[in-house]
Amino acid sequence: MHPSKILFHPFKHHLATINAFITSHQGQLPQHIQTVKTLGASQFDCYTGMLTVEELEAQTGEQLRLLHIHTKEEYAAWIAEHDGYREITLSDGATWTLRMIDKPNFVHLHPSRYAKHTVRVKANAMKTLVCCMMMEAAATLDIERLNFYRANFLQLPPLVEQGNHEEILKVYALLKRALP
Repeated sequence: MHPSKILFHPFKHHLATINAFITSHQGQLPQHIQTVKTLGASQFDCYTGMLTVEELEAQTGEQLRLLHIHTKEEYAAWIAEHDGYREITLSDGATWTLRMIDKPNFVHLHPSRYAKHTVRVKANAMKTLVCCMMMEAAATLDIERLNFYRANFLQLPPLVEQGNHEEILKVYALLKRALP
């Protein structure tokens, strides 16, 4: 199946894409806040492996071809046989979930929960840190600074000084490890 039939949201599900966005838009948060907000308000799975977006899409398409799935109808039938989703494993061992959506690019691809090279993150923690790192290259975990971005750009409640910041710490470590 051709990669043009695959819908994948790299800004939400591909750590390298998130990091490239932070790096290439340093100091430009006001112009890109709507993109940051597309991360949502719940939680999502983020792929941390080495495959590029193009490789993910190409390998997904190749696996579908090997299964003799070439059309929207064949794909819909294959997905319907398994409660509306399927999982595939790509070359790096990461598992990906495939679903059907009613669009021209009908193969909805996203990382499987708790799979190899995948981390589940809370969207508000990711949005907070993306904002901070876009504006402050040497971002630290200063609660006052994080709350500035939460209040002024994301309209989120403040983090409390003595609160549980486990998710913020997890996402911070994830982003810092992957940034150049």
